[in-house]
Amino acid sequence: MLKDFMRQWEQRAQDYTQQRAPLEQRTQQSAETAVRSIQASAPSAPEALNEALGDTRQLSYLYGRYQTLWALREHMEKKPSMAVSEMWLQSQVEGIRAKIAASDAAEQDLRRSVPGRDLPLIQWVGAVERLAQDRGYSEGATAELTLINENLRSYYAARAEEHERAVRLRTTLLAGLAMVLSQQQNQMRELGVGSVGGPGRERAFGTPPGASTLCPDGTYVSGACHMTPKGTYVGD
Repeated sequence: MLKDFMRQWEQRAQDYTQQRAPLEQRTQQSAETAVRSIQASAPSAPEALNEALGDTRQLSYLYGRYQTLWALREHMEKKPSMAVSEMWLQSQVEGIRAKIAASDAAEQDLRRSVPGRDLPLIQWVGAVERLAQDRGYSEGATAELTLINENLRSYYAARAEEHERAVRLRTTLLAGLAMVLSQQQNQMRELGVGSVGGPGRERAFGTPPGASTLCPDGTYVSGACHMTPKGTYVGD
């Protein structure tokens, strides 16, 4: 069952990898264009910067998804229990929250500064770009973790159903074994009693009147032994 889920995650990782190369190239090109426009004080500088920040956000979003998915694959290779996976999910959420808090602090610092006075303009724009990267990564990690949360719910539900089927199968098997053993015990008893006496002699060995079958718990019943849900035996 885990292999089926792992195949799905592997396919998703491949999809992210295929999207990454063209997006990396586009992000690099738009960033270079934005820098040239800003350095030249070109009228197109705001538009160029907006495009560069958008590409940066998309690329970082993809990184966030891929890295979170990779962490899941490493986690699931250990075949963890549901409780361990729950702890892993919580740690991932806390990691995202910590990264968001760090980005909030960085943004506050940027808003308190003035480009050209506190920092050179290009350096200030670089700080904005790093903030866009961090925000994009957190967005991607959050989106991927939302999907992972659903994936793991389906996985552990399927495992629970599989476990319940195994329990039912074992219950049926054990009941069958108990019945066979009871019949074999009864046959051995009859063999032993028949070898030392005639009809009715078996009652001398403690068989209650009207009871002919010895069950696994040591009780005699009339007919075949049937195990109750409480583990005791009754006859026909």
